Amino acid sequence: MGEQAERVDERDAILTVVRRHDAVRHGWLHRVATVACRDTAGRFLVHRRPEGAARFPGGYSPDAPEAFHRYLAVDRGERPHHA
Repeated sequence: MGEQAERVDERDAILTVVRRHDAVRHGWLHRVATVACRDTAGRFLVHRRPEGAARFPGGYSPDAPEAFHRYLAVDRGERPHHA
């Protein structure tokens, strides 16, 4: 069946559940989840995506360093802003 994603509108209200592949293919807004790992010094674990990956080949996940402010906002209990 494939990975499922919640398709959302511009206000982040859930419209329906769709296949993640379809959300990406059609450019629909959808929710994703990311796990951010930090050590006791506050450093983030960042890994590089394989060059053959379908999405963002050779990129870094999370999208270092510009995404870190979003993770920190969540840590503080704030709702992250959508770009």
